[in-house]
Amino acid sequence: MILKNSKSTCKLLAVFAILFFSFQFSFAQDNAIISLLRPKQSMMSGGAGFTVQVYLNDVKIDNLSNAMAINYSLLSEGKVTLKFQKEGMGSLMGAPKIIQFKVEKGNTYYYLVEAKMNSLNVEAIDEKKAAKLKKKSKNFEATLDLKEEKDNLIIKE
Repeated sequence: MILKNSKSTCKLLAVFAILFFSFQFSFAQDNAIISLLRPKQSMMSGGAGFTVQVYLNDVKIDNLSNAMAINYSLLSEGKVTLKFQKEGMGSLMGAPKIIQFKVEKGNTYYYLVEAKMNSLNVEAIDEKKAAKLKKKSKNFEATLDLKEEKDNLIIKE
């Protein structure tokens, strides 16, 4: 009799664990993610010394340094404006790059960011190319995971 109860208890715990993890997974899928990738550049490329300021709907997210990735999880959805501004030696350099698109929950948007001596390039890339970049561990020395706060939504549509 004790054995049956133990088995029943184990089964019940297993069902609760599955439900809990299923809920956690579905919750994560309700967010949209913007993934900004800046693979490692050498000093010879002329871009390693620059940082890139990143703004989402005019809110500064962070600085994207050489060999860094930022994953920004959004609770809200709608039109967003990403602005990238190259900075070197404490001064902003060149014109900012501005990208506008519509964010939908459950999607991930990947952008490759490259700062060079005379330019700043930002390119939308697909998941396959992003995975290939991430696979090379030397490309990224730091990954920053950020999340939009419920009481301070960036997208206000």
